[in-house]
Amino acid sequence: MAISDKRLKKIVRHYKENYKEQLCRGLQFFKKMKLKESIKKAALAVTADGGKHEHQCRISPTKLEEYKDKLLEKKDEIKEQKNFDELHELTKECKLKGIGELTIYDTALRIGANVRKLPEKVYLHRGTLIGARNLFKSQRIRGRVLSSEELPCPLRELAPHHIENLLCIYKDCFLKNGCPLPKKGCSGKKRANSCGS
Repeated sequence: MAISDKRLKKIVRHYKENYKEQLCRGLQFFKKMKLKESIKKAALAVTADGGKHEHQCRISPTKLEEYKDKLLEKKDEIKEQKNFDELHELTKECKLKGIGELTIYDTALRIGANVRKLPEKVYLHRGTLIGARNLFKSQRIRGRVLSSEELPCPLRELAPHHIENLLCIYKDCFLKNGCPLPKKGCSGKKRANSCGS
């Protein structure tokens, strides 16, 4: 790993000041509703302001509706899941063509907020996988999850779902110590809660 602890501490501080609360508010939105409603809104990527989350902007509403219907059929099973890993696996079982790893993770995270089962490991997919590869430059990333113990100390002060978010947002900052901290989200667009915001 070529990035210094000092630089990582600066990135963690920047994340806390600029992005952490946004994710917390987004998850809080799902905590307040009944399970059935949270499954619907999670699968459809509905944000607190009624928009569609930027991660799922390119997925057709029809495809998200199909995904929602498959998840609703598993409502009773969702309640029975013991932890986030099981919940994530269940959302993955409902996968359809056009529903990728990021949507599966995001949906599981939103439902997990409702049923009080958040990740205990950092899940790697799309931007987070790039971020982890950039952070660990010379080391191979094995598997699709990282435990906190595998991460540099400055990152460990964040919960795994925040580390996942940070790895995506700051993925390019791990390439060289001198890059500026981002003013945009992981999509490259100005950070917003939903599509078109």
